[in-house]
Amino acid sequence: MVSKSYERAQRMVLSDKYNAVSESFQADVAQLVKRYFEADGIKVDTYCDGTLQVVFTVSVKRVKLIKRA
Repeated sequence: MVSKSYERAQRMVLSDKYNAVSESFQADVAQLVKRYFEADGIKVDTYCDGTLQVVFTVSVKRVKLIKRA
């Protein structure tokens, strides 16, 4: 398990390097999830190893029916 201090430092570095934790990024993710799911919550984990990998975990109550033309 990763410490809170490490997670905070990681978020700061990602924000500086990738602008990955900006409010607009979070709003875009929330909008995407709301379009397809009725969700309880969203958790975003980020991993850096020379590239940025983002893992989304969504707690879904229900999948919304998307009508296509």
